[in-house]
Amino acid sequence: MVRSVYIDTSIVGGLFDDEFQLWTELFFDEVHSGNYKVAVSDILLKELRRAPRNVRDYLDQLHNDKMVTIVLNRDAEQLADLIFTGKNCWPQEPGGLPAHSYSNST
Repeated sequence: MVRSVYIDTSIVGGLFDDEFQLWTELFFDEVHSGNYKVAVSDILLKELRRAPRNVRDYLDQLHNDKMVTIVLNRDAEQLADLIFTGKNCWPQEPGGLPAHSYSNST
């Protein structure tokens, strides 16, 4: 099974930054080998319009079978709003613990 890894603009830009180039190239070698797909958002694609040409061109050259595009929808926007405003978005159990928390009382 090929796993998808979400990337943002800094990952693509890392290919052209001396500090991050080695690790970013190793990551993209894994993508080109078929071990991973990159997941990019429609927001990232819009951000890349303002990026330097070499950054835009690199992502453009990735084959569609190596990339998945995630489109922002209303649910994602609402979740982001809750997170960025600092509001608690997790369902609460009695006692104030998020519903996904578990305790071992032995």
